[in-house]
Amino acid sequence: MVRAIVPTGKKAGTHTGRVAIRKTGSFNIQAEYGAVQGISHKYCTLIQRGDGYGYHFTLFSNLTGGAGQAVA
Repeated sequence: MVRAIVPTGKKAGTHTGRVAIRKTGSFNIQAEYGAVQGISHKYCTLIQRGDGYGYHFTLFSNLTGGAGQAVA
């Protein structure tokens, strides 16, 4: 899943969707309103990886000791 912000030209605008790489090296973006072809990599930002792994943010603490224990 990528977001492409194209500043100028025929395909100007913000396009969000699944990406496919063309033989030429440019990208096709399958958005909810249809496909946008020939988008350069320099306009694309990765939003979510499609590798089957679940990504999420958690609050992490470096403290590993229990109550009453000193942690170095």
